[in-house]
Amino acid sequence: MRIITIILTLLLTSCFISAKQYVGPEQSADKLAILYNSDLGNPVQINEINGNFRGVGYVEKFTFLPGKVSILAAYNPADKPTPGKLDLECDVSFVPLTFNAKADTKYLIDYQIDKVDWTVWIKEETSNKIVSKKQTGKIKTKSGEYLIDLGLK
Repeated sequence: MRIITIILTLLLTSCFISAKQYVGPEQSADKLAILYNSDLGNPVQINEINGNFRGVGYVEKFTFLPGKVSILAAYNPADKPTPGKLDLECDVSFVPLTFNAKADTKYLIDYQIDKVDWTVWIKEETSNKIVSKKQTGKIKTKSGEYLIDLGLK
């Protein structure tokens, strides 16, 4: 029983972590940029930052040095159903994003989903200014068919 308690405690505490995405000594907050992930349970999550897998489990925020940042966003329909396809099983879909991060600035990942597409972008938290190009991915079924091919759009 004690082992189960320890494992559950570790799992729960590792769910809401901050991931340092740079090499070197810790930096003060005013020298870093912060990117907040979508809320737990949302279908769009950050999968990679600057070519590095973000880690296992839910990561609430990522800290990194200013400059060009590359993101690989993932749409995982298992986390939340999409309108018009509630009973279809769909694959995870990935979309790349890039933006220039500024020190002492907080960013959010934002998205929109329709029946066959999902669109994602990065915006500044305080101004809501979009800082990346909006990128769109297709939602496809486990059999590899795009929903538009099934006549669901």
